[in-house]
Amino acid sequence: MSLKRRLDYVAARHLARRPAKIRLDRAIISFSFDDFPKSAATTGARIMDDRGVRATFYASAGNMGRTVDGLRQYDAEDLIRLSDAGHEIGCHTATHARLTKASPARIRGEYASNRDLLRALGVSQTLRTHAYPYGDVSPDLKREAARWFGASRGIWPGLNVGTIDLAALRCVSLEPHILAERSAHEWIDLAVRRNAWLIFLTHDVAKDHSPFGVDPAALARIVDHALTAGANVLPVADALDRAASKAAAADVGLPSAPVLKFSPR
Repeated sequence: MSLKRRLDYVAARHLARRPAKIRLDRAIISFSFDDFPKSAATTGARIMDDRGVRATFYASAGNMGRTVDGLRQYDAEDLIRLSDAGHEIGCHTATHARLTKASPARIRGEYASNRDLLRALGVSQTLRTHAYPYGDVSPDLKREAARWFGASRGIWPGLNVGTIDLAALRCVSLEPHILAERSAHEWIDLAVRRNAWLIFLTHDVAKDHSPFGVDPAALARIVDHALTAGANVLPVADALDRAASKAAAADVGLPSAPVLKFSPR
């Protein structure tokens, strides 16, 4: 990564924050699939459905039905099936664009186009949360996303606990080189000990998965471990609602309580 991009990341991490305090009496684990490949919509969703839990699928409408980087992407019928089954459909921009240097008008166009295209395909649920394509984020992008979504997920590793940044939720990728330092099971155990919110990120779900994906058997073991450990497994938007209700019940005094109940466009 270039020095300039590193500096951009540091600025984005510390500026334009949307701080909110959360307090949970039980850990929450969210599974999120970016882009999302056909295998995530079928094999990944089946793993979740078989266990009675739901996930978040971040869709770029412009990729629907295409093959991108050798991976077949989701189809229109996948969107409806997932939505009808209770999975969250989130925003990943219309064209999976890098937007850190884009104008506000271009950013708004990506969000509005993705929303309108997905609605035209029959997705009736509101796109409540968002994931930055490639994890690229800037202070200006965080500010614009805040006008559209209840929360946005980045790619910085870690737990969401205590005071979190709704403009850049932390997550843990299931890529092997990321898990080499701390396994997915260890991340779950840490979240349970700290009553934290842990978001996992992956892409395709296949035995011959891409460098950004996960093996189906491995994903199943991770979901099983989360359930056995006693965590709630919820989509990102539902986890936001649970965190807000627990914080209100504990009278934490959320500095951004209205944001947690934000009604996106």
